[in-house]
Amino acid sequence: MPDQLGMASNTVYKAVNTLRMSILAHCLDAPIFLKHYGWEMGFPGIQKPEYPRGKADFSPVFGVIKKGGKIFVDYLPHLDESDILHFKANFYLKTAKMGNIVYTDSYKQYETLIFYEGLVSRHHDIAHRDKGLAVEINKDYWPATREKIKRLKGIMPHKFPLYLKEIEFRYNTRDKDLLETLAGYMCSFVPKFE
Repeated sequence: MPDQLGMASNTVYKAVNTLRMSILAHCLDAPIFLKHYGWEMGFPGIQKPEYPRGKADFSPVFGVIKKGGKIFVDYLPHLDESDILHFKANFYLKTAKMGNIVYTDSYKQYETLIFYEGLVSRHHDIAHRDKGLAVEINKDYWPATREKIKRLKGIMPHKFPLYLKEIEFRYNTRDKDLLETLAGYMCSFVPKFE
């Protein structure tokens, strides 16, 4: 992108990051997610929160579900990394890993749970190497999504939700003019997240 635009990498990165933040801000789960993590992500006007469940380790859990030809990447405030590890150890929930990104087999109505590996897995030396996860089998969106996630190397944990929401947005608007939608997001008023 910097080469195509003839601009400095930092400038382009900041512009793309602003676009990703506008995508996240327009998601249905934005108010609760940004209440918990907006401060760490650099959203303006959001105070440092009392962290959910008293934890400052950044590893929010998202559930991926497909309904009516769209995918939804839902923030699940009632779950964190330690819950997933509990399900893995005691209820045989399969997990796999791409870099620092962990995803699971189906859980309740979700086809997979996904999060950025945090301190808990590393501290307990948990291996996420299970084979044959249902999400990898016969899903039209997962192979492409998995490839996009695989390419997310070296991203900061607090930026990971922006990329997840971008993947959700791109899939759900694959037959639309992205420019018009993104211009609308960028030109709309910033929602209040209190």
